[in-house]
Amino acid sequence: MRGALLRLGVACAALLLALSTSLPAAARDANGPGDSLWMPIGLNVGYSMNPAPLSNGLLLGPELSLVYFDQDAYWLGAYTEALRDFGAEEWRVGGGLEGGFANFGLDVGYQGILGRDGGHALRSRLIFSMVLVQIYGGVGARLLEPKAPVYGELGLLLKFPFELGKLD
Repeated sequence: MRGALLRLGVACAALLLALSTSLPAAARDANGPGDSLWMPIGLNVGYSMNPAPLSNGLLLGPELSLVYFDQDAYWLGAYTEALRDFGAEEWRVGGGLEGGFANFGLDVGYQGILGRDGGHALRSRLIFSMVLVQIYGGVGARLLEPKAPVYGELGLLLKFPFELGKLD
């Protein structure tokens, strides 16, 4: 399972890179003129795929981002979240960096695991963003555990963006 998730993650990253470099120049102008700073507040609804003996299950929790958009449709920011994994009966609380071009993005971050035995994890997700809704899929690896068990996540982020200001 771990090898299959890793191969899926690498394949998705390659596809994201290929698509993001082939988008027409018109897509870069989708955000309009000027650079801006945004604070999207969101709700994460997803599904976790955990290694045995943990169960798979619903993911649910809040997410907050601070994102800079430039006039060429590139974006870069930071996020924090608190996810309840109902399958594993634990919370994953953390944050990280996110970035992308137009509708395509990637985030990489740390998660502190609360509940059961606790622990730490690194996680990365590929994102397809339609502003108010983001579809994601990703993998995470628990650190400091034998063979660093890998878990997967698929889901939706429902975002409510607030513009903090133009930066021109």
